Amino acid sequence: MKLSIFFLLSVAILLFGCITEENTPENFSPMPNNSGEIMKFVELKDYVEVEYTGTLDDGTIFDSNVGGKPLGFTAGAGQMIKGFDNAVIGMKEGEEKKIHLEPEEAYGSSDPELIMEFPLEELPEGIQLGSILYTQTGAQGTVKKLTNETATIDFNHKFAGVPLNFKIKILKIEKNSQ
Repeated sequence: MKLSIFFLLSVAILLFGCITEENTPENFSPMPNNSGEIMKFVELKDYVEVEYTGTLDDGTIFDSNVGGKPLGFTAGAGQMIKGFDNAVIGMKEGEEKKIHLEPEEAYGSSDPELIMEFPLEELPEGIQLGSILYTQTGAQGTVKKLTNETATIDFNHKFAGVPLNFKIKILKIEKNSQ
């Protein structure tokens, strides 16, 4: 019996390796790649620059910076939508990844309380279906419905309730020195 347990433990160690404090993710240290350069992986609070293309589920591109200026942000600082921010953690410099985000990971669900009806006399002349209007506080709304007397304006983000897809490439990682 003791021999069997010893044999099983030996096989487990050979197959899975020894887990020690030194090789846990919290204590991960960069390793050299094939050319001897240290590979950098994105960790919380690192500054990263990325190239990305955002698409809808039907393949429509809604935004891209490919061939333009890289998008820079601090990973995990809440500067990006949650799913995008989370996706870069653990990526290495030069790595590309495709992600699919449900609305909760992007701009959230559409909030019915942000869809409001206004009398036309309170709105600028000449508004049309699809017109973009701004409030005095800078909130942006889109005219979704018009009647002879009222306009229904949606103040939700244009991608609220919409799943989004991104192709992300890590161009640069600056390690947080703290």
